[in-house]
Order: sequence, then structure tokens, then C-alpha cells
Amino acid sequence: MLTRIEIDGFKTFHKLELDIAPFQVIIGTNGVGKSNFFDAIKLLSLLVEVDITTAFQSFCGEADELFTLLPSGERKNMIAFAVEVLVGPSVKSSWDNTKELQLDSRRLRYELTIELRKDQNNVDRLYINHEALYSIEPSKDSWVNTYIPAENINLFTQYARESKPFISTQKNNNNFMEIIAHSDSDAKYNPHKQGILADNIEKTILSSIDNSDFPHAFAVRKELCNWVSPQFNPEMLHYSSQISTKTSLNSAENHLLEVLARITAETPITMKDISRDMANLVSSIRRISVEKDPIANRYVIYATMNDDRRFSSMLLSNSTLRLLYLVTLKNDPKFQGLMLLEEPENGVHPSIMQHLLKILQDFSTGFHNPIHATFPLRQIIIITHSVSLIKYLIQSNKAYSSIFLAENATYIEEILAEDYIDEDDEYVEGSLYLSAFPCTKFHALNVRDKKSINRIIKYLEYGNASSTIDLLKSF
Repeated sequence: MLTRIEIDGFKTFHKLELDIAPFQVIIGTNGVGKSNFFDAIKLLSLLVEVDITTAFQSFCGEADELFTLLPSGERKNMIAFAVEVLVGPSVKSSWDNTKELQLDSRRLRYELTIELRKDQNNVDRLYINHEALYSIEPSKDSWVNTYIPAENINLFTQYARESKPFISTQKNNNNFMEIIAHSDSDAKYNPHKQGILADNIEKTILSSIDNSDFPHAFAVRKELCNWVSPQFNPEMLHYSSQISTKTSLNSAENHLLEVLARITAETPITMKDISRDMANLVSSIRRISVEKDPIANRYVIYATMNDDRRFSSMLLSNSTLRLLYLVTLKNDPKFQGLMLLEEPENGVHPSIMQHLLKILQDFSTGFHNPIHATFPLRQIIIITHSVSLIKYLIQSNKAYSSIFLAENATYIEEILAEDYIDEDDEYVEGSLYLSAFPCTKFHALNVRDKKSINRIIKYLEYGNASSTIDLLKSF
């Protein structure tokens, strides 16, 4: 679970620091950087799977366009990320899926800095300047006290007896920067470690961790790999699907049919939960089922209606199939990680928005419920423009929910110019000057009364961010 993120130098972000709720909602007008926030999370997830160049090339435009553009027309040459995560009590070995590797610490912080600079051939190249992973000390962990009730903290968290690095960046004996992965038993930088010169690295050290010698790093890598942004294509579900081995929705691909088939085979009672949730959203549907056509080697989704008529997915609307996708994610016992969801209200009638919100809220881990300590950790971040969804969210008053308001802002920074020698060979001491540039800013909305709710709703309708923020600050 992503509990905190810090972004600097990526697109429109400058020294952004946010604590993230298990159920996080972001509102804001078009063009304020909401999608850029999702892009930052997606880039981090890619950087623990593929090499740096491939990760950057996954986005539109040139690699340098992901670096913050300054008013002067120049770009920053550094992107810095830091994330704090909550992981499960153990991680499955990559070599033996039946073996559970126990973790000393479930609260971990990962840092990564990427620089764009010329190589020896004067060609722009991406370099990793800094990479680090270490456990978080309890005294510095304010997030836990905010979102986990005191009586449940020991159920969901665990801290190492001493803070130690699992990945570090340090100078070697030749004064070159080296990034090192330390085995979990290597608390004092002793025998078992693997490192590489920073200038020679083409992918993050974390992306190379795949064995039981580094269980904490492996757990964090798996966590970041489970940050998904479903690129749902309902057109693919208007047709039957060939049987495949893909039985997880922890990817941007469409494997809904295979997942429903797996759920039908392994936990048939879960299909009843999926059918019930769909009935709450689409009142004419009574049951959802998946059947196998052995001759064609295909799966087919069927929706049974209240009058006993039955229709395949080829006849269901795009919005109905999208709802089925979300309901399946919520009920799939094997799904874990973070889901990034843009505008879940699309194609949804306002009259069922409250039901949709409850399904999305139930998707997230509820730390108030001790039984959730036995389930995989799950989280959702939503970008929405829906007045109804926000209204119901505020009324639900869930302790594990949070709303951010995104807006364009101007960051003003004092910069000390370097000393220099002028034309007359006179020494000139550097002076302070102000630098201002636009950036994306997030405001945490702490709504406590009807007046605040009404102002937020008006903002969603008219886009007046400043008056909304001024009102909320007055409480």
C-alpha cells in the first residue's frame, strides 16, 4: 500500500509531498496535473520492472519532456521520487511459491533520483544518481496513527528493531558512486551484498531483486509492480475469449473472462457476491456467470435477467461491462495492490452512484476491521469530476478516506547565485534572487459541515478553486 509519495522535477511537480489514504480521491479542473500524478506513479511502477529508457519511452513524447519545464524554456535535469509503503507480513519466494519469507519490517521507504545529462559522446542519457530502501522508524511514522486505530496497529504493522538499509548509494574505495543491495542479514554492510557503479546502471537495483536473499526489497518490488491503471476496453468483452493462463487483473490487460472463470472454479460463492453487487448497480440483472465452450476453447460471460432471459457479453452495454470489471476487482480474493482509476462515474447514472461508491470503498483495506489483517492489502486512488460521488463520499464519513483538491500554483524559490569573476577580473559574490514557476499543488480537504460540502460541490460545477480553499482554511 502506498502511504506517502514525494515528487520533484517530474512534469508539473515541485517538491510535492503527500500522505495517501487507503481510499484516496482527487478532484480538480482540467489541466491542473491530476493525470500527471497518475503518470508519476505509473513511471515508478515501470522502473522496478524494465530499464530506465524503456520506462521513460512508455510515455508520449521524448524522455526529456517528463522533466519539469521552467519559464525560461529550460528543463530541470533531475527527477526525484520517494515513496513509503506498507507491505504484508511475508512475501512468497520467487523460486518456491509455497515458501513464505517473513519480514522484520512492514513499513519501508524507497527513494530514487534520475538525472538527465550528457554522456562521453555528448548524447543525452538517463542516469540513476541515488537509490535507497530502508525501514521506517516508528517515531517517524505519522501515517499509521492517522489511518489505523490504535488497537489494530500491531495487526497491520511491524517495525524492525533497528533501521538498516536494504539498498544504499555510497562512494566506493575509488571514490565512485555505487548502488548496493544488502541482504537482509547484512545489517553492517558485510559479506553478502551486490552493487554496481551508478554510471553503469541501466535499470534500478530494485528491478533486479528476485530472490530470497533480499526479501524486504523483493516485497517492495512486488508492491510497486502491483500498482495498476486498468486500461479497460469493453469492446474486447463483447466477444468470447480464448482460454489462456492469464488469471489475474493485476495488469493493464483485459483478462476479465479468465479471472471470472478462475473464481467460478475456485470460489463459486464469490460469483454470488459479484452477482449481488451487479444487481445493486444494474437492477435488471439477477446473476452473472461464465461458461466454457470446450469445442471452441473459449469462455463466454452471461447475464441472467430478472425475467430469466439470458444474454451474452456481446449484447451488454459498454458501461455494464465496465461496472462488471470493477465489481470483479472488488470481489477477487487474489487481487492486491493499488488501483488508479480515472472517472469511474463515466457511463453511470447518478441514481446508482451511492452503490458504486460503496463498492469502491469496500475494495480498499479497512484498518478498522481486524479481519482485514488476514487479507491482501488493497488501495484505490480515484480522479473524479462527479458531484454525486463526492457528496456521498463526504456523507459516508469513512476514516480511511481522503480528498485532495488539485490546482495550478506558482512556486517562488530563493536561489543563491554562484560567485563569479567579472570582465575586470574582479571577484563578485553571488546574491539571492527569486525564481518563480508554475506547478501542481494538492490541498487536503478536511470537510466538517454542510457549508464546506456545498462549496466543494460548487467548485466541481464551476471550478473556482481559490474560494473553496479559502473557505476550508477558515475551519
